[in-house]
Amino acid sequence: PVGQGIDFLRWGGSTVMPPAGVSWTETNPLPAPGASGIVLSRDATATDTDDASDFCLQHRSPGAPGGACLPDGVGSGIVVNEIDMGDADAIELLNTSSSAVDLSMWEIVWTDTQEPSGQARLPVVSLDPGARLVVREGAGTGGMGVVYLGSGVNLTWRGGTTGGSLALLDAYGNGIDFVRWAGSVEPAPAGTGWSETTPLPSPGPGTVLGRNPDGQDTDAAADFCVQAPTLGAVNGACQ
Repeated sequence: PVGQGIDFLRWGGSTVMPPAGVSWTETNPLPAPGASGIVLSRDATATDTDDASDFCLQHRSPGAPGGACLPDGVGSGIVVNEIDMGDADAIELLNTSSSAVDLSMWEIVWTDTQEPSGQARLPVVSLDPGARLVVREGAGTGGMGVVYLGSGVNLTWRGGTTGGSLALLDAYGNGIDFVRWAGSVEPAPAGTGWSETTPLPSPGPGTVLGRNPDGQDTDAAADFCVQAPTLGAVNGACQ
């Protein structure tokens, strides 16, 4: 009632200073929740050290103690396994690990050398060991192994004519996977790498970029080749 600061937190790159009476430090800055059902929350012990580390991203638990933090995706075994630049652009993610991975708040970031770049959050979803997730642009009715990025979200790849790239980031902004093709010089995000002994082409109609063999990931263009589309199934042979 007399204006004394009691508690404070900030997120998403904000530089607002705390009021008198409280402080704030950021060992690691907090991300801004961007998916339905995902919140910033203290852990179950309600630790308060006036540091961003007191909080993490969690699934909502109104009226109950905070749950487990969303894990980061470093070492999770999630890879971008197939990229379709056809009339309805889509990608396939593959869980190459032996454990389920929570993809809530994960993000894809894409570029095209002649079109606007973009980024979008994945829906709240978990991917079982060995399972595939087809991520499609725009709005639609998802189902087993298929999700949509939402109305107005379009992956702006021309395919066959321009270079481009795709990065996969976890809920905390860590780089998890990266691919680029056809002369793009987009740098790989921190946490991933990329080498091009032979740069990848940009696939034309009726073809995709796919890993060969399925799931191989050495952060190199040699992991991919032009294939026939097999979204949601094991990748085929290189053309």
